[in-house]
Amino acid sequence: MSSIKSLLIASLIVFSGSCFAAITEFRLASQLPDKHALGENLHLFANEVERLSHGQMKIKIYPASQLYSDKEMPKAIAVGAVDMGIISLTQFAGTIPAVDLFYLPFLFDNQDAVLAAIAPQSPVRIPLDEAMRKTGTRVMWWQPYGSTVIMSHTAIRTPKDLAGKKVRVFGKTVGEFITAVGAGPTLLSGAEQYLAYQRGTVDAGLSGILAIKSRKLYQLMPSITLTRHADVEFVSLINEQRWNDLSTEQQSILTQAARIAENQLRHDIPRLEREAEEFVAAQPNTTVIELSKEERDSWRVASAPVRQQFLQRTGKLGEQLLTAVDKVNQQIREQQDAN
Repeated sequence: MSSIKSLLIASLIVFSGSCFAAITEFRLASQLPDKHALGENLHLFANEVERLSHGQMKIKIYPASQLYSDKEMPKAIAVGAVDMGIISLTQFAGTIPAVDLFYLPFLFDNQDAVLAAIAPQSPVRIPLDEAMRKTGTRVMWWQPYGSTVIMSHTAIRTPKDLAGKKVRVFGKTVGEFITAVGAGPTLLSGAEQYLAYQRGTVDAGLSGILAIKSRKLYQLMPSITLTRHADVEFVSLINEQRWNDLSTEQQSILTQAARIAENQLRHDIPRLEREAEEFVAAQPNTTVIELSKEERDSWRVASAPVRQQFLQRTGKLGEQLLTAVDKVNQQIREQQDAN
């Protein structure tokens, strides 16, 4: 009887051990807080992975730069220091200059065109996904972050209002835009913004309206100008070798969960931007400025040289992407005219 009992206990130990071993875990690093829209999107992805895998795959999220900053993330994922992570697209600009396409001022007609350009099978997105894969990272899904706006202590309506000021930027092409309009760019990460504004390191800043709300930047920069001149994009990545080591079924589960997360954010981002604008506008002593057509045109004219600089830096891939964007803009115009 005791031998049978021993066999049963041994079987239970082996069985429970094999079940435990069957669970595949991934570490996902993020520089954004959990309550940020992109942070919530990561949790949606993690929940879907666990649901689709019936608990056999789990994602552990490390938010708010607990593991790596935005600048450190591309290398950390590429060398496998972390399994997954999200990165602002501009962090790849050093190795893939063409990723700065989305930061060219006034390139897209509207938000519908942006969302069409970053769709999984878009001729704009596919070459960029392939280029990032060559760095040792694989794109799982894109995370639209919203339009870029200008923050300042005083009202900014035209380029002359910004001339001579030190302005926080988050990438090379964004910096060229600021130089073109007569101001001085200062490169700072998202996490560095609040302290820089508090200390007066810069006079103004560029960011997405979602970040202005989540990071409470309106408390320090009470004038928000809705230039909407460029679009901030993040990408969610997995280490390429980690991906290749997974089974076909596991890869399928991650892909399905990524599509669910991407589709949800694409659906939500217009509403989230609108709500963030309304929230910021409702804060005491805060002013949100909508530009007139004439004022917007003054920014377009002043920033025109940035496109040529982009082409000189990106060569054939840059030309290919700009041609693809022109087609996307045209398709969206035709669809809107038909409706």
